[in-house]
Amino acid sequence: MKIAVITERSDVALGGAERSVFELTSCLRTLGPKVEILAAKGNTNVKNIHILCPGAARRTNLSDFEAAIREYITQNHYDIIHSTIPLSFADVYQPRGGSFPEASLRNAASYHSDAMRFYKRATSWANFRRTVLGQAEKRICKASDGPVVAALSEYVRQQFQRHYGLDDGRI
Repeated sequence: MKIAVITERSDVALGGAERSVFELTSCLRTLGPKVEILAAKGNTNVKNIHILCPGAARRTNLSDFEAAIREYITQNHYDIIHSTIPLSFADVYQPRGGSFPEASLRNAASYHSDAMRFYKRATSWANFRRTVLGQAEKRICKASDGPVVAALSEYVRQQFQRHYGLDDGRI
């Protein structure tokens, strides 16, 4: 069995999401399958990590990264595609920090001023990157053939039920 784990960046020194992806792939390998990380950017000194957008700016936009992944997986077969970013062709979607709508709501709620909370809620769409990823997440959750959502907590499971109406069969 061959598994691809997709993440934006593979540099474990960056923190939690990157480190947890590395640990996930290490644990999966102990069970027998061949597991590879597909990342837009990151450390190429670790084996089984494929950097697909090495010349990209600090952050790779979703459409460029998705095109690079699609090209790569047409040339390399995987039995399971596990992604930490919302991709329609993934078998498993594992959001790293909960759902995008919840992240926007929690960000706004973190401000003490009513006016600032209102402003943050009203302008949440202005973060272009978050909006694009949120729309992609919504599309895959609304699709009847979308990926299974790997919720890392009960709180995240509830978010996907509340914001997208997903049932436990997809979570």
